[in-house]
Amino acid sequence: MNNGIIIVATNFVKYYNSACYLAETIKDYAPNFSITLYTEKEFLNSKSKIFDNVVTDIPAHVNPTVNIRTKMWCMSNSPYDTTLYLDADMEVVNSEFTTVFDQIKDNDMLWTRITKDREYAFKGVDFGEVTFAVHGGLCLYKSSAKKFMMDWYELWVKQSNHEWWPGTENQYPKTLQGFDQFALWWLLNKESDKYKYLKYDFFEDDTRWNAVHTFRKDLGHGNNPIICHHTIHN
Repeated sequence: MNNGIIIVATNFVKYYNSACYLAETIKDYAPNFSITLYTEKEFLNSKSKIFDNVVTDIPAHVNPTVNIRTKMWCMSNSPYDTTLYLDADMEVVNSEFTTVFDQIKDNDMLWTRITKDREYAFKGVDFGEVTFAVHGGLCLYKSSAKKFMMDWYELWVKQSNHEWWPGTENQYPKTLQGFDQFALWWLLNKESDKYKYLKYDFFEDDTRWNAVHTFRKDLGHGNNPIICHHTIHN
């Protein structure tokens, strides 16, 4: 099976530099893993030699908010049969990373969680009817999920351009309009019948696979991490 990793580094050169560092840490533990970088041509320098493939033909929109989340388009266009998407601001720190593709099993998508007991680490979990449960910073998925990724991207484009917002007036907080997380929540919770062919689950010990820097280890979150998530902000 054709397995590989994709990293997306657009809009700001700091993401490109972070992506190069992430690739170095991946190759430290898994030198044979293929990595594809999606980035902007003007960012490229000698560091890009670490990637197996580099793609710069990425859609651009007038609305800069749309461009911040081109990752979903890239996820849909992955060259791999089984893909690990990683946010650029991550770092592999544990040899257990080499088992990552074994984790997918019979699932089409594997995520890490946002949970109530970890709410302190995130911008929010509960927003009325909306409860975020899936973290979009890391996803292991098969080709069967690529259409879902494109649907997520296309819904995000409409959401960002104020061409789509569901429900009655004020049913969903307008503060969520800038969250790609909302479009993901909508597809998984409100259009789930459309994706019945997809099976998704969460990584076992998922805080180790996506150990965000705000996790409190005294609560058992992110101990002995496999992937650290440093969460660079714009």
